[in-house]
Order: sequence, then C-alpha cells, then structure tokens
Amino acid sequence: MDGLEALEQLLVRFSQLVVEQRWIAELDINPLLASPERLIALDARVVLHGQDVTVEELPRLAIARTRAATRATWTAPDGTPDAHPADPPEDEPLVVDFHRSLSPETVYRRYLRNMGFDERTAHDRLIGICFTDYDASSRSSPNATARTASRRSWPSPA
Repeated sequence: MDGLEALEQLLVRFSQLVVEQRWIAELDINPLLASPERLIALDARVVLHGQDVTVEELPRLAIARTRAATRATWTAPDGTPDAHPADPPEDEPLVVDFHRSLSPETVYRRYLRNMGFDERTAHDRLIGICFTDYDASSRSSPNATARTASRRSWPSPA
C-alpha cells in the first residue's frame, strides 16, 4: 500500500469511527506525519458531547449511511434504464446545523483562519459538499478507473 492509499484508508476509518461513535463531537489530528512508509498522528484531540446530552439529542449524520433508499432512476434517450445515487437536497440544512455546532477553535483549526458562519454555510459553497455525485464519471465513461466528483446545482433552499 502506497502513502496515498494509506491516507485514503485513514480517512475512511475515521469516517467510520465518527459514524459508529455518535458521542464524538469533534475529532482533530494535527499534525499528521505522512511518509511513504507510514502515517503517524503526532497529536490528536477528541471532544465528546457533554454528559447532559441525551442519545435523542445527539446530532444526526449529515450523510446517509446507505444510498440504497436515495437512488434516482433515469431513462437514457435510447431507452436504457439507469439508477444512480442521488444526493438529496435535505442534506444541506444538516450541514448548516453541523457548522452551527462547531467551536471557534475547531473552525480556526479546519480553515486556518476565523471563517464566519455565513461564509462556511453559503449555498454556493455547500453545493460542492452536499450535492456531489461520485459515480457520475463511471456512468459517463464505463471504462473509467478513477472516481471523480460531479457537482449538480440545486436551487437555494427556501
């Protein structure tokens, strides 16, 4: 496994950790030393939700665990049916709620500057986060080996 594959695996495993351990409020690894031989977290910080938070009050995931329930069907001009994951527009308010919960320190560590809430949650910015179709390249090019993202525009929520 090369360094880039190891980094990809690390990101996937951290995503799984956050999904499975809903009591994690914030997770920060900084710095992460990456070399061709290994990845080493030189410092890490995990913040849990407070004891006063109930299970019902824990934040919901901004991204569904499975896309099976959100498949869009489409028929090509030649009549060929197609089904692909659809990123529902309802994800955008969930991401906004997530940003509302971030501490100023977390925002600064993520963006390396004091990025305001309105800037972080602008609709034009969230389009690239909430409405990404990672399978678009494989549909347009059946022999594609790399998965690239395609951004779809959705109207701004009312």
